[in-house]
Amino acid sequence: TRWLYSHMLSGMIPIEAVELLVAKGFVDPAPLDVPGTAIAGFMRFVGLLGSHDWMRQPLIVDPQGDISRDDYSTIHSDFEVTRGPNLAFGPAMFIVSPHDKEDISARDMGDDNNAASFRWSPSFTQETPERVVLSRAVALAKRTHHHLMSCMMHGGGDDDKGEGNFGAAFGESSTALLSFSALLRVDRDLIMDLGCSSTDGEFSVSRNGKEDKRQIESPFGKSMKRRSLGPKKMRKRIYKNLNGGSGEMILHDFRPVDYLVQTLRSKFGSYAVFFYNEATPDVIAMLWRPHTFKALPFSALNSEYRRPVEDEWKRDTLVVSNADDLLADIQHLCRDVITDLKILQDFSVKKKNVVGALKRKANAVDKEESDSDDDSSEG
Repeated sequence: TRWLYSHMLSGMIPIEAVELLVAKGFVDPAPLDVPGTAIAGFMRFVGLLGSHDWMRQPLIVDPQGDISRDDYSTIHSDFEVTRGPNLAFGPAMFIVSPHDKEDISARDMGDDNNAASFRWSPSFTQETPERVVLSRAVALAKRTHHHLMSCMMHGGGDDDKGEGNFGAAFGESSTALLSFSALLRVDRDLIMDLGCSSTDGEFSVSRNGKEDKRQIESPFGKSMKRRSLGPKKMRKRIYKNLNGGSGEMILHDFRPVDYLVQTLRSKFGSYAVFFYNEATPDVIAMLWRPHTFKALPFSALNSEYRRPVEDEWKRDTLVVSNADDLLADIQHLCRDVITDLKILQDFSVKKKNVVGALKRKANAVDKEESDSDDDSSEG
């Protein structure tokens, strides 16, 4: 999950799907051996995620050998029916396990045969991830696998720079963030732990204490200490002369950034995709969906956040989504959490309106001058 968080894929791939991918590397490691270390298991995970043909093949995970040969053929048949002839339907990530076998014989009305019939359908990945999220995860997994293989060949470590840095596999570069449409900078006082940041994570091991009693502190240990304190703005300050119980100092399960992202996805999810790092939510990235700014005929039922394609309303005019209104509502919704909004892909209508207004004003001036010339010539 740390790898998914660091690449801002929090809440987009079910944790059950991640566990099934990890299990697949151990129960079906052929042609390699069973992973014997954590890094080997992680390499199998990113290798499987990046190399599996999700569009044309289901992923079958059978930890205890409960799926028979006939079940395998049935799974592939159900997968082909679900995908359709153009491979355009069904869940993007088709992962099935013995838990996903559904008895549908009771639903067959008027069936004289008493033989049981079954259907295989993924239960954990039926709705998520989306195709755009899966394609991004696959690309990141391929890049991570290639990077880690390069690190092993060059003998790199966490403190190295360049191609030998293992920590680079758990982060996003500043240039990678430019591929998003907008970035919402979160108030740092609401963040519990900055050590898991997507752009500036902490991976070094430090020693604390006196020289004779120094203790090695891992990044995980330091992260847990910071998380135990909670966000700065959420901490209760109790003076020494006040006897406050320890229970009064606990603010349980208040995560404003997580709740904000859930609200953004539920309200504006049809217009944009929202990415963030659950471990260190210092930035929320937004990516416009391709169909958001597609011109459509005007409809009163779907007129929210719409504007005419042209500068003025005309009969049978086409409309597109109004980026200005969308961003204004998003910024208003995030007003208590974010400190800055940086737009990287500008679909604003203001510039076009200014140019159109200048052209109309110039045309009006030219028309007035021509009319005055005509009047003088007649005189």
